[in-house]
Amino acid sequence: MSEAKFARVAVPVPLFGLFDYRLEKHQQSVSTGCRVEISFGRKSLVGLVMETSQTSQLPANKIKAIDRVIDETPVLPGPQLKLLQWAADYYHHPIGEVLFTALPNLLKQGQSTQVRGEIIWQLTDAGKSLDPLSLKRAPKQSGLLSLLQQMSGVICAERLNGMTENWRPAMQALENKQLLTRKEGPCLDTSITAAIAAPTLNDEQQQAVTEVSASLGTFNTFLLQGITGSGKTEVYLALVDRVIKQGNQVLVLVPEISLTPQLMQRFQQRLGVPIAALHSGLNDRQRLCAWTLAAENKGQVVIGTRSALFTPMPRLKLIIIDEEHDGSLKQQEGFRYHARDLALVSAKHADIPVLLGSATPSLETLNNALKQQYRYLKLTRRAS
Repeated sequence: MSEAKFARVAVPVPLFGLFDYRLEKHQQSVSTGCRVEISFGRKSLVGLVMETSQTSQLPANKIKAIDRVIDETPVLPGPQLKLLQWAADYYHHPIGEVLFTALPNLLKQGQSTQVRGEIIWQLTDAGKSLDPLSLKRAPKQSGLLSLLQQMSGVICAERLNGMTENWRPAMQALENKQLLTRKEGPCLDTSITAAIAAPTLNDEQQQAVTEVSASLGTFNTFLLQGITGSGKTEVYLALVDRVIKQGNQVLVLVPEISLTPQLMQRFQQRLGVPIAALHSGLNDRQRLCAWTLAAENKGQVVIGTRSALFTPMPRLKLIIIDEEHDGSLKQQEGFRYHARDLALVSAKHADIPVLLGSATPSLETLNNALKQQYRYLKLTRRAS
């Protein structure tokens, strides 16, 4: 098979269509879904290869060469490209802007997919035993030492930023005095163990788990309607536990950032596995960390808001959408889409089930369930 000479590239600009670029000989093995650095007008941009070809409809002398191939393997594999292309067509939005909506900011900027862990500071034995008052001539150092001693001797930059200002010179001074050491922490905490045993499910909960479990490996849509306190989350947890024990992945979409921490804590306490969170409240490093771990199947459970839907998950076998009626699942600016509806498209492409949970389902979802287009599951009593 002859090698490609041209690449059709999606660019994050509000223009429809792809743009042809010439591939140099050493670049011709580039794969669809890889990022490239290109000259676009007077700017240098990051683009995404959508296809390669031996020919172009443009004169060869009018086609610019790709400046640099950034990735050896695709950052957006085939399933994500298929979903995003479908979304661009359906919502009539420029493909380049749609594709780059799916990427973490650091990848949009052309940075490596290999994210480093956050720097953490840890007290040495000398730092643990030293009285902070002995540093009273250096009040900033004394305050930091006291803070570390109160926090089990370990702290990270993000937490320090939220607690004190201009702390780095004092931290460096403590390090120079060998009262603490710095190290690179893990990208995601993997030292998690299950702390809470699963309760016994009631008949309605068990019926819901049984029906959805029987559908794993095929596309089906389920509506789980349950009054507040009826135990919908316990149904989610039982299903997630089954999927991850098979070495597979689950995506849980929530409408609001505020719901993510409490749901993450509950999932971690029950399942004892790393949970990757994806929402707008994360900094760029945290978001890339979670995105990369999910793409490498090291994050078996992803909990996030609407854009988490576009995260590559190679062993995704179940999508759960909590509070499916909530309007926050709709993106209202830029590329406008409905995460619930796109989740159904994604699940159909992947041939996996979707579980929609709500105490007050949207009218369209309830109508689909009543017409038996969705399988209707109900929790009518409070869980014990």
